[in-house]
Amino acid sequence: MSVITTEKGQKLQEEIKEAYKWKDMFPTTNEEFMSLMSQLFIKCQEYTTALSSLDTQEAQEEADAIVNELIAVRNHWGPNLFPPRINALARESMTLSLCGKDYRIDSAQYFEPVPYYEGGGNAPGELMKLFRFSVYDVSTNEIILRYFLERSNIMKLYHVLCFALPGSRGQIQPYGEICPSYWQMRRDVIENMNRRFGKNEN
Repeated sequence: MSVITTEKGQKLQEEIKEAYKWKDMFPTTNEEFMSLMSQLFIKCQEYTTALSSLDTQEAQEEADAIVNELIAVRNHWGPNLFPPRINALARESMTLSLCGKDYRIDSAQYFEPVPYYEGGGNAPGELMKLFRFSVYDVSTNEIILRYFLERSNIMKLYHVLCFALPGSRGQIQPYGEICPSYWQMRRDVIENMNRRFGKNEN
């Protein structure tokens, strides 16, 4: 049984299925494809953001299912149509009010693991990024902090949530061999934001 049960979710699912046809319509990347693709991804991100705010298991499962549908259609399009430089999809944009200041957190899921250090590969032991949370100061619209789910594979798989500031980085929460759910990371990011910037006033 599909976990996409809402009318809006099912409509988006149908739009994604229709987008499989774009591979036949557009042999290579062009302006029309990029416009259609951007509209589809933006609509999905707006909906997964709305689902995330509901904080129910059903909503979380539906949001995950929409994301998985987008990843599947991107893989179907292939690198000749979907630009390889676009290496992640936007999952959610949320705002936290902490001690009188507003912060926006834009989360993204990489389509495939990305080397943490530019120029790196996927060799054993290479540090890879799987998810990204970018924190903006709403008053300036500048990124002040990022969180990454990182994965290493020296002796065995190891996942850890890390922060990255200009000139410094460190671990927030280790998860071990099993990759955490997006929702576990989301909770850990919000908890760390509260510790860094004060009690959530919402």
